[in-house]
Amino acid sequence: MTAKLNILVVVDPTQTHHPSLDRALVMARQSQRQLHLIFLLLSTEQTRKSDDLTSLTCSGQWVNEHIHAPVAELGIEHSILISWSKNWSETLLALETREDVGMTLISFYGSGREHLLSDDNWKLLRNSSKPILIARQKEGETSRRLLASIKTQDSSYEERNKNVINGAQTLAEVYNMELHVVNAYTDSLSFPDRAKVAALAAVPNEHVHIKVGEPQKVICDVARDINADLVLISSHQRKGLQGMLRGNTVEKIIAGVGRDVLMI
Repeated sequence: MTAKLNILVVVDPTQTHHPSLDRALVMARQSQRQLHLIFLLLSTEQTRKSDDLTSLTCSGQWVNEHIHAPVAELGIEHSILISWSKNWSETLLALETREDVGMTLISFYGSGREHLLSDDNWKLLRNSSKPILIARQKEGETSRRLLASIKTQDSSYEERNKNVINGAQTLAEVYNMELHVVNAYTDSLSFPDRAKVAALAAVPNEHVHIKVGEPQKVICDVARDINADLVLISSHQRKGLQGMLRGNTVEKIIAGVGRDVLMI
């Protein structure tokens, strides 16, 4: 029997939209695997967007209407926790271990600011050992397509490629999605082998997208071209000094792709 999957869902009640909550409900409806949804409600100064006290309250009625009732209706096991910490990422990282979390869902609230991810989000992305789904508000119909980003022309990416492809294949099977793969390159002397990419991902040739250009631009362009619902990228950027730098490739992809991003 497949083990139950514990999914941690971060919800900020002060926001108008809750992409992470919406995505958790979709997963609960469509997943063929038994789930346990753990909702973490933020109650910190970082979540406060104005001095209007009405935007800082979260009643039991709100929790029941937006979380408990819809999840209970689906018959999904769930629990609701509140973070009192000023550094909610610390709480979340501890919960990932304590609750044996298999995936974490957070919401993306990008704007015109220079840096679109909060310090807590960056700390989470840098230190979490679990896949993190960064959900954003959906617009238009879903395509049921997912795009996995790999780099086959560099042998040091072999393990990362394998992790992304394995995750993408699992999601495609569980949620009946069409898998596409993108491989960017910047040097014509290291042109990716299309047949190798297709074989690695076990996808037809027409689902392989090889384009020249910086990875963040190529990934965003292909995701829009095929109208992907979800983009998968390697989590290796989270590690080391390079992963601590603001404005790196990860942030540019999350900000520019306009789709949910899953870091594996």
